[in-house]
Amino acid sequence: MLGIQRSSYYKWRDSRQDRADLQAADDALVPQIADIHRVWDRTYGYRRITVELAADGPVNHKRVARLMRANNMSAFTCANRRSPRSRIRVPRSLLIG
Repeated sequence: MLGIQRSSYYKWRDSRQDRADLQAADDALVPQIADIHRVWDRTYGYRRITVELAADGPVNHKRVARLMRANNMSAFTCANRRSPRSRIRVPRSLLIG
């Protein structure tokens, strides 16, 4: 009737508690991430925050990145970064000729 397999429906229905547990764990992790983010003046990104959280137990870096994106947390970056090649100015006539 809905165009899905019966077994898929029952698998989805039976995993409802697991999804709720994961959501509760994510909700508990967000304040910890926000605290670390605030303590380090919003300069820590998901990689450094993952390292900080690893002291309490293993946390996946992709999970931290997803939660940071969902809660509008990002690291402050300097806009004046340049690559070393951009500083070298070679006259075009020397390159072509």
